[in-house]
Amino acid sequence: MSQDTHLFSAFKRPRETLSAINNNMSAIPQPTSSLKRVASNQGLQGPRPAQPNFRHSMLPPRTGGSLARTSSGGNLVDMGITSANPRDSRIGGGGGANGFANMPSSRKSYAPTSSAPQSTDHRRSSVYSRPSMGAGPSSSFFGSAGSSAIAVAGTGKVADPRPLRDPAFRGKMAQDVQDFLIQYNFEMETKHTLGPKALLSPMQKDFVMIFQWLYHRIDPSYKFSMRGLETEAIPLLKAVKYPYLGNITKAQLGAVGGANNWPTYLGLLHWMVQLIQAVENFDDGQYDDAIEQQNLDIGTAKVGYRYLSQCYMRWLNDEDDFTPFKEDMIQEFEERSAQDQEILVGLQADYDELVKAISELEDESGKSPLDKLKSEGETLRNDQEKFRKYTEHQREKTAHFQTINTALREEGEAARAEIARLEVEKTELQTTVDRQGLSTGDIDRMNTEREKLTKGLETVEAKLEEALAVAANKEAEALKKLELLEHAVKRYNELGYKIGATSTGIDGQTYEIDIIPLSKAAQSAPDGSSGDDERLLYDVGVGYGPRQVLNLDLRHDVKPTLNKFRGEIATRIHTAQDVSIKNQDKLDNIQETLKDKAEELETLEARLSAVNDEYSEIKETSATETSASNAEIEKLERELQSMRINAQSGLLALEQRLQSVNIEYDQLTHGAHVLREWYHAEVEKMLQGIIHLKMHVQDSLAAWDEEVDKELEGYRETLEKKIGTSSLHRDAKEIALCISYFKIQLSRPRVVLMGHSTGCQDVMEYLCRLEVSQQADGQLDGAILQAPVSDREALAMIMGPDAYDRSWKHAQKLVRAGKGAEIMPAQITKGIFEAPCTASRWYSLTSPLHDGADDFFSSDTPAENLEQTFGRITPARTPLLILYSGADEFTPPAVDKKALVDRWVEVCRRNGVAVDVANSGVVAGATHNYAGCAEPVVQDFLGRVNRFLDAVMAASIVGAGKKDGGGGSLEGGVGLMSKV
Repeated sequence: MSQDTHLFSAFKRPRETLSAINNNMSAIPQPTSSLKRVASNQGLQGPRPAQPNFRHSMLPPRTGGSLARTSSGGNLVDMGITSANPRDSRIGGGGGANGFANMPSSRKSYAPTSSAPQSTDHRRSSVYSRPSMGAGPSSSFFGSAGSSAIAVAGTGKVADPRPLRDPAFRGKMAQDVQDFLIQYNFEMETKHTLGPKALLSPMQKDFVMIFQWLYHRIDPSYKFSMRGLETEAIPLLKAVKYPYLGNITKAQLGAVGGANNWPTYLGLLHWMVQLIQAVENFDDGQYDDAIEQQNLDIGTAKVGYRYLSQCYMRWLNDEDDFTPFKEDMIQEFEERSAQDQEILVGLQADYDELVKAISELEDESGKSPLDKLKSEGETLRNDQEKFRKYTEHQREKTAHFQTINTALREEGEAARAEIARLEVEKTELQTTVDRQGLSTGDIDRMNTEREKLTKGLETVEAKLEEALAVAANKEAEALKKLELLEHAVKRYNELGYKIGATSTGIDGQTYEIDIIPLSKAAQSAPDGSSGDDERLLYDVGVGYGPRQVLNLDLRHDVKPTLNKFRGEIATRIHTAQDVSIKNQDKLDNIQETLKDKAEELETLEARLSAVNDEYSEIKETSATETSASNAEIEKLERELQSMRINAQSGLLALEQRLQSVNIEYDQLTHGAHVLREWYHAEVEKMLQGIIHLKMHVQDSLAAWDEEVDKELEGYRETLEKKIGTSSLHRDAKEIALCISYFKIQLSRPRVVLMGHSTGCQDVMEYLCRLEVSQQADGQLDGAILQAPVSDREALAMIMGPDAYDRSWKHAQKLVRAGKGAEIMPAQITKGIFEAPCTASRWYSLTSPLHDGADDFFSSDTPAENLEQTFGRITPARTPLLILYSGADEFTPPAVDKKALVDRWVEVCRRNGVAVDVANSGVVAGATHNYAGCAEPVVQDFLGRVNRFLDAVMAASIVGAGKKDGGGGSLEGGVGLMSKV
């Protein structure tokens, strides 16, 4: 089950891989999720028993997920053998964080740092050689800040496109960061509590803790120094290529909580969170589809990686026969090849069908559909050319009809004049007829002729009206075009005045445009007319050429001149921009200088204030002393005056007394000066001694702290590496050795064993299944089970039903096939086991069939299984205390904790096991490891343990345990409490 990252556990261990043995190593920063490094300096504060010499890996640890994974298809022979002895190589080595220079499996840091010689004292190493990836403690794949290609972040100021000043966006970023911190247990890992406004107006310490925690998720092995974040942050951000590094300054890093600074640094934290999430998604295989879309066969790389990991685990066990793994890899490649052959056959069949379909589409002449389409396209292009010519012909006809309309209009005017003339002539003729006295026949004949003439006139008038309508439409269109032209000319002249092309001119010549027909119309307009409405009627011509409309040639005169002028303007703009950029750079430098000076001024003002306070204090002291001296002097003067008045005769005696007093004063002054010098010398000697003692103690403590850290780290890594591939039986035998060591070597005859979480399974294995003959001197005087939860139920709750079923069935398949020593796939154990885990170990933890060696505490365990575990504690007189956490986060909500503990206690009592019924039970409100619990909860737990130990001490047949209620977090393992 998943536990706090500061606890030893079967599920939180750094993973190892063979990815480093290929020379095709990627230099991309690797993901953080695959590099979770567990480090704890708490617990195990007493002397530890001697540990067996477990075998260490000579290869460096895994350097990341898919980002740092190399191709498994590389030619291993190309790597070369650098040593004549195949057992001696330089692949491993290099110190990790915290100064573990001799730990071959310590992972390297990515942050730029100083190099140190790497250790070459390895027990076993690979035969393949490659350049070292780490040059010493906290070494980095990024290299130095000045030479690494990855660390080349721009030093200039890059504009941040994110709306950091927007309150809504700032709130969203804060919420994202807050959710990430809660999801990954920031407060539990750092032991630092964030306030409700930690991401709105943070303290400097809050930002430092969040930044260091986030960077440790990117580079878990980097160790921050005591120099302060202002010095380290900028090189680290340059190493991870933060794009907006130019917005970060040392001065702002010292006060990130300011209103003007915080948005920038909140954006920095949000960017780091998104980087971590993106890398974790890459590790989880969420981008595999994108890789396959690029025609990259990621499956082949996985087969090679699986083969290398299996060989590596066998090599760690001193076995060099890799034939079964090689055969499996060959079989998988053959299966993939068979699949590819099937796909190839299918593609070939599709190709043949397509060729056949193309041949069927061809006609009798052998032309393919493409040739037919090309022929049709050529025909359509010819038709298009014909239509284009037809359109041009129609345009010419339109111009011809316009000319005809003009002629018809003139003809209509002439007809109207002719009608007027005929009317006059008709009147004259009527007068003449009246005078002449014409007959009826003559009149009828004349009427008939008049009707004919009238019809002809009407026909002419109709044609005239049509011609006038057409002319009016054409004139309206011409007026619109003229208005558009006039508007464009006006806009041009306005812009010309602005740039000086029409006002002052270019090269001594103005380029103001006039419309010639409008100017003529205005000059020739009759008095009383504006000249605008009739401006087109004063030119008898039909249509104008460009030179007849505008006074300048736009194409040959105006446009080239304006282009040339535009080029000059652009040149001046570029020059002005260059000057502006230089001035801006100077302004930025001046502002930085002003900020530095302002900080210096604040420092000087603070010093001035302190000096002024000191001056005031000294002045007041001097004034008080002066007043006292003046009063004493006045008193002596009064006494002296009285003596002069009353005792003139005693002047000689007083002078002699004065001389003696002066001599005594000189002697006292000289003695005081000598005594002061002696005191100064003594104080200086004492200070030198104190300083030397302090430096000696400081150096000794630092060396001791480093030695303790190395010892703890070595012990922790030894436990973590073997726990995924070990067994409960082996752990129980080692516990027996530890108890024997306490009883025999350290003369501690009475020992109580406490197991936490997964350690409870080791305690039960020791009590139930380890033969008495094997326990030898390892008999226990008491046992405590703290947080005995079911790993199977916890894993099912954490992984989900589908993933859990797939994992245990896969492990069962390997175990039944005799491959229990094989390593489970990383995608199954990722986030649960950080170190390799064998199939048999995983099946023991997760099997729902109740046949796993680790399945002691499941709520659905059958009664017959409990009789074989809690009912067979050997010897039965060993006292047992069961403490179940009431708020255990790794227990499913459906489990009735009290009923489960009562069931265990009842089985123990029924079989005569000395279980502590009074103190055993559920600790209300307690979490899995008591992290974050209230003080009453912790005191309840300690009270139960103390009462149990008191009962152990009072019994004559059992030993006693150490009644120490000291602090410290419970470790995920077993602990020994011995009575001194």
